[in-house]
Amino acid sequence: MAVNKITSTETKRRNNLIIRNRLNKGKKYVETLKNVNDPKHRVIKKCIFCGIESKIWNRGKVSEFCNTKCKMDYMKVNNPIRYKALTLFGCIPLGKNKLEIAFNFLNKYLGSLCKYCDTILTLDNVSLDHKIPISWRTIKRTKNPLFNDVKNLQIICRKCNQLKRNLNDEQFTKLLYFLNTDLDMKKKIMDRLSASVIIFRKKY
Repeated sequence: MAVNKITSTETKRRNNLIIRNRLNKGKKYVETLKNVNDPKHRVIKKCIFCGIESKIWNRGKVSEFCNTKCKMDYMKVNNPIRYKALTLFGCIPLGKNKLEIAFNFLNKYLGSLCKYCDTILTLDNVSLDHKIPISWRTIKRTKNPLFNDVKNLQIICRKCNQLKRNLNDEQFTKLLYFLNTDLDMKKKIMDRLSASVIIFRKKY
């Protein structure tokens, strides 16, 4: 009988604690609703890009933009190099200072010549390339962080990156060296490869 009394008292205490927690949560929820409806806790925010005004609940730090799209569009207009670096290095883990590393890496290549075709690299034609090509399957299987290391990355033109496909740096350089021996053959093969890239894009 003593055991039953103990268990019954423990269950009563637990039930009382559960009821108290629920009541406290309900009080907090009511207080938040009051704060939301109270004009003192509402702030009129104006987006610095699109100019749309919206009322938000003041939680300390207020963003200058109404959404992420406005933030990205603002960066695209006012700082195109930083915007391009963010889009190029979006999926590549580079640590805490990712944006600064990507910005400096891209800024170093802009205005210089492409490694393979000697075209001037601009914001319109730059592309990020892996010297040793990778796929998501190889990353999951090997889990080697050197694939996305800065030493394995380079900035080349978009056309060369499409033609390079899954060839590594040494193989693609050898291919170009071989094609340069016959310019007519080089033109035909390059046209064929570029056509296959277009067909691949339409199919997939």
